[in-house]
Amino acid sequence: MFKKAQKHCGLILMYHHINTLESDEWQLAVSAKNFAEQLSVLSDFNVVSINEMADAVRAKSVRPNSIAISFDDGYEDNYSNAASLLANYRYPASFFLTNSIGNEQPQYWWDELERILLLSKHIPEILELNVRSVRYRWNLSGNWTEIISPASLSELAGWLRWKVPPSTRHALFVYISEWMKSLTYEEQQSVIEQLKLQCNDKGERSDAFKCISSANLDSLRQISQFEIGGHTATHIALTNFSNAIKSQSIHSNKVFLESILYQPVTGFAYPHGSYDKDSIDILQQMGFRYGCTTQEAVVTTEADPYKLPRFHAKDWNGRQFHQHIEEWMGK
Repeated sequence: MFKKAQKHCGLILMYHHINTLESDEWQLAVSAKNFAEQLSVLSDFNVVSINEMADAVRAKSVRPNSIAISFDDGYEDNYSNAASLLANYRYPASFFLTNSIGNEQPQYWWDELERILLLSKHIPEILELNVRSVRYRWNLSGNWTEIISPASLSELAGWLRWKVPPSTRHALFVYISEWMKSLTYEEQQSVIEQLKLQCNDKGERSDAFKCISSANLDSLRQISQFEIGGHTATHIALTNFSNAIKSQSIHSNKVFLESILYQPVTGFAYPHGSYDKDSIDILQQMGFRYGCTTQEAVVTTEADPYKLPRFHAKDWNGRQFHQHIEEWMGK
């Protein structure tokens, strides 16, 4: 249950994919149809930018029924399936990007891990990984190393991350995905390459998992009500790393984006929702005006501009979405 909202409050919506995915264990995808219905619902509210929301927090004057829209990670479908709909409504929106943009950039490690471990018809009975001079070994024999039919693969694709793993490979996926958050970018890529080799994975997946191209990012930035924000260079969970690595990743991301956008980047979203006091201090020192978390709560006059909460918008139709908005705002 969410606490009843204060009279003067707003909320920030968090999206990732605007698409229909083969497998979506994190429930990160909203179909284009449902997204269009959700935007229609928002016409009954005061849709503002996150910058406006942060300014209102500082002024202790958050407008009632104000809602801001954000997208994390910079998938291509943010441009192809969401941007024009947002522009038609003239809604402001913030897109938080890593350095993984452009036509030749790799997919994110969690998308590759899902493809390799959950969507492959065959994986070996023994998997081994070498990381930091330590050898890890898992025995998967006799428990879903082979998926017999497309129907069984489709059934398992409906598994959600927080449910009981239906097979050893799903349990391994949960373990490795959490473990990889503590690894450096280079180590993460090494894990993926080792798994690809052992599972005979060719790295082929739909365009839904590609990051936005440079050309489309240029088109996105030219829509005046859209903001491009930072998300670290390689999507690291900040609390798992030293201040030097935190600072380098945030700074590298800011410089990279500003070199493309030709304008200051002053908004930020913490990857994996991971942050601490040192992370906030670094943002302030680098001139960021706000930071977004993944904590689900309304934005009130008591909020911290560097700890702005957000609600995860899921694949709901307009009616369901409106019910959630009403619940979140305590109406």
